[in-house]
Amino acid sequence: SRSMTTILAMHDITKTFPGVRALNEVNLAVEAGTIHALVGENGAGKSTLMNIVYGFYQPDGGRLLVDGRACAIRSPRAPGIASKDCMRASTAGRPERM
Repeated sequence: SRSMTTILAMHDITKTFPGVRALNEVNLAVEAGTIHALVGENGAGKSTLMNIVYGFYQPDGGRLLVDGRACAIRSPRAPGIASKDCMRASTAGRPERM
């Protein structure tokens, strides 16, 4: 069997808008070399989840990891995941710029 590397992991992602919990502790792992599709009914949170990955929205809770490092994509204008412009967890438990 071949070993897979997780390139993107989302753990317990939560996002709430006024009066609506769009995401409730969502988990997703994407392995290198794989293709994924998000499928669900209208209003299921697919676009909200991807907007967090893109940096359009910030999650209210949970963790996003890129190549095993804690990551916060603050803006869709930031280079983002492809350039590793993410946040690395410091020893104090708070993210710091890479």
